[in-house]
Amino acid sequence: MNAETTIDASAITARFASLLSPNCGEAKAATATMRWLAKVDPVAFDAINELAEGCTFDVRRYGQSSYCEPHHAEINIRCDPWPAARYPKALLCVDIARALSR
Repeated sequence: MNAETTIDASAITARFASLLSPNCGEAKAATATMRWLAKVDPVAFDAINELAEGCTFDVRRYGQSSYCEPHHAEINIRCDPWPAARYPKALLCVDIARALSR
């Protein structure tokens, strides 16, 4: 990531939280948040996507279900495993922003 890039992680997480509702789940709210970020701050959007590209994933099976958990070498991403074989990229980007805001 470029040293000149600043990411307002608190604004990203606030936008995500404002979009969450019973009718709009995490994946949908994350997608809308990332679309918003691409419009208002393309540099931060690119920086978070670059960080997302550096993630690895542990996929575990529990009975009939798979759970996917992201890991990054430089960032401690603390989140619940996603109940699917693939982690949604937009949600991963929001989770990275959350990790950066801690």
